[in-house]
This record gives sequence, structure tokens and C-alpha cells, in this order.
Amino acid sequence: MSGGPFTELRVVTTAGWLARDLRGGSVVPVVHDLGLDVPADTRSTAWWCPHQHVARLAVTPGVTQPVLWSPGPRWLTRVAPQHLRRRVWAGPLQDVPASPLWATGGPLFAKPAEIKVRGLDAAAYPSAEAVTRALRDRGLPSSSTVVLSEVVRFVEEFRCFVAPGPGGRPRVVAASAYLVDGLTWDAWEDGTAAPDPSEAVAFAGGVVATVDGPAGYVLDVGRLADGAWAVVEANASWSSSPYHCDPAGVVASVLAAQDPGAAPGWAWSSDPYMARFARPLPVRST
Repeated sequence: MSGGPFTELRVVTTAGWLARDLRGGSVVPVVHDLGLDVPADTRSTAWWCPHQHVARLAVTPGVTQPVLWSPGPRWLTRVAPQHLRRRVWAGPLQDVPASPLWATGGPLFAKPAEIKVRGLDAAAYPSAEAVTRALRDRGLPSSSTVVLSEVVRFVEEFRCFVAPGPGGRPRVVAASAYLVDGLTWDAWEDGTAAPDPSEAVAFAGGVVATVDGPAGYVLDVGRLADGAWAVVEANASWSSSPYHCDPAGVVASVLAAQDPGAAPGWAWSSDPYMARFARPLPVRST
């Protein structure tokens, strides 16, 4: 595998270990970046970074904007019922009271669709009014996309990175447990000590084969209390934690999710909530 159009992968995080891990599986140089400024020339740069950093890149004069792909805020509604094991709905916060999921009463899980910001995590709410009040109180605009879901209990959850395989067909290229029986991924020293992800990979592979998505993305899947497997959610690989995933697979997915030559139709669009982070970054000339 080549690095395609990229000459570097900038990993924007305070966690130095993440950049070191990805460096071990990268086909391009990996630069650990604290996100305090930005190089003047980013024409051949790929990014692993939080959405807040992208919001800042977008308003920094003279900086080439990355081409970013993601499943999008409504991807979960495309998944077949046998892969979801629950009903889901996605729409703007202002339309939450009109969701048909409330017809059978609450509670329902609710979360902003693609925002990964502390304080906006998924939670169960007893009513539409409770969802609307809580998320508005936390600053979520009425136009932000919210996902509602019937309440289920996952006892195991796994992250799967997706990238093109032979012939360009999408496949799972790396996987890791991140939550098993109350233990989070950092309870295991490394990938060899973590729970075996093979069943998760097999299930995720079936989902990937039946639901369209971008060239590279992250699919989270889990096992329910009754033993059935189900899709948790999908997100952009360029902003998702790799946990104990194989670095080569992670990098392959991250680069595929920014390949300007990838099939169109999956362009990432920043949620209106992220506008609060849109402050220009200092640009360094050397």
C-alpha cells in the first residue's frame, strides 16, 4: 500500500502514545501535533484529529482544507433491522418531538449524531421534552442532527476500521474491543491481551457488505445481553480512537477517508454546534 497523495499524517492529540502507535503502521511519516498551530503548506497532509481542530482549519486563511469523508449523521437509519436489533430515528433537534419512536413511550437513548464532545454523550431520556431541554441547555442548536434509539444493553462493544480491500470492495481491516463486561479498552495492556474480536469482525463484515459507506470509516458493533450482535454506530475514522486496533489497518482507513479520488457522496459536513470552536489557528512558515 502507498500513501496515495499524502506525504505526512498529522496526529492532533495530547496523547503521544496514539501518534507513536500509528507511526508503527503508517506508509507515510506520522507527525505528533498538539494542535496549537498549523503548517503553511498542508496540501499533501492527511489528518487524524478531533472535529474541533477541523473547525479551526476551516477558518484559517491560506490553509488547504482536507477532503474528509464520513458515514454521515443519518447512516444508522440505513442499516437493516436484523443488524440493528432496535428502532432508530435521526433528524434535527427541533424535530425530536415529532419522532414516531415516542409513540410507544420512553425512555429512548438520544445523542448528537456526529459530535464527540464531553458533556454531549448518549443518555436515556423519559420524553421528547427532556431530550430537547437537556441538549438545548448544553448549547446544541435546533438544526443539529440527533439520533434517537430504543434502549438496548450492550455487554460487549468492538471498534472496526473499514477500508478498501482487493478490487476496492470495503472490508474490516482492524478491530479492537473497547468495552466488555464493564471493562474499557485500557484494562488490557495491548491487543494480544484484549478480548478476541473475530466474531465482531465477522458480523461487521456482513454489515459493511450490505450498507453503502465511504471508502474509509469506523463501524462500532456489539453483543447484546441475549447474545445477538448489533450495530452500535458508525463514525469518521479520521477522528476515532484506535484503541488496540492494528495500526496499519487504522492508517489505511484514515487515509482512505481523505482520499480526494474516492467515490463522491460521503463528504463530511461539520455540525452547526462546532462553529463555537471556529477560531483561526496561527500559521507557521517553517
